[in-house]
Amino acid sequence: MGDYANYLVPERYRIDAPERGDMERRMIGWMQKNGWLKLGKESDHPKILSKGGGWSVTASGSRHMHPPAYHKEKVDGYAQWMRAQGELTGPADRPQLTPKGMAKVYGTGGPDAVSRPFSVEAWLEEQGVFGGVAVEVIVEGKGLFPCDGGEPGEVICPKCGADVVEHFMEMVETWYSAEGYPPVPCPECGAASEIRDYKMDMPWGFSQISFAFWNTVGDLSEDFVAEFAAELGEPVRRVYIKI
Repeated sequence: MGDYANYLVPERYRIDAPERGDMERRMIGWMQKNGWLKLGKESDHPKILSKGGGWSVTASGSRHMHPPAYHKEKVDGYAQWMRAQGELTGPADRPQLTPKGMAKVYGTGGPDAVSRPFSVEAWLEEQGVFGGVAVEVIVEGKGLFPCDGGEPGEVICPKCGADVVEHFMEMVETWYSAEGYPPVPCPECGAASEIRDYKMDMPWGFSQISFAFWNTVGDLSEDFVAEFAAELGEPVRRVYIKI
């Protein structure tokens, strides 16, 4: 299926290094304090976070960051799969591992295997299944965080309403190579607008920092995005990326 992420990107183009560092400390600290993140193990997300594992989303964080059905579907689906594999037995509210499940989870099975209560949710958290969070920083130059697939399917001028998607990549190049952060003229009406104000069906991010929620159980909820922006103290846009 590949790796995917919901990026939360501030609307500001330029954020200097000291403030970027402060943003990272504040926002990661906020999520850790609330029990939504924990320090990941080296094996959790080595390709998309870091060799050290980055930050893993906890079960509590997964429940909080997404619509409730997303988290429940993940846990229930895995529990059903374990039952189908003969690894889990007992009632849904008090599942127990079978000897086969015991061998999978703890590396050993035995006659007492089915007597041990087992939390599928806690097991998935331990395995890092609920995803991870990485902070990505553009150290030099302007920041670009393209949407999945690179080019949006529609880009609407905020002044005249024309769809300028066929010119969009050239417009971005003009903005990126220019000195400073100048407004970019619409190829149709000639009026200049901030590049971030062109309305895209699949938004891009234009900033020097982003917070990437990798391989979580689904899209972040609107409530969480609003809560994140309020804690950050400025607007953010959500950018979906798949690799």
